[in-house]
Amino acid sequence: MFEWIPAYFQAGEFEIPFTVSDGESITTQTTKITVLNVNAAPVFDNLGAWQIQEGQSVRFRAFALDPDNPGFVPQDPYGFGSSSTWGDPKTLGGDKIA
Repeated sequence: MFEWIPAYFQAGEFEIPFTVSDGESITTQTTKITVLNVNAAPVFDNLGAWQIQEGQSVRFRAFALDPDNPGFVPQDPYGFGSSSTWGDPKTLGGDKIA
């Protein structure tokens, strides 16, 4: 049995020889396996763990990268990086995810 799980960066064509013997004769057959490139999901940096008091808000920047295009920097709609805020609806004017 042949089993192979190509890694994310192994897209391409591979010529793989298979050899079998009956103890007297040997034969080899080569097959081509084409590994297609896939669109990988974005990957978040570690967001860590947070502790806050009830009634207080927490604000942080989350960063994720696209493994298909690691040099890509998305446009920042807020001018300072992606952020999220959760907190007391009375002090924030409602639950907010920005």
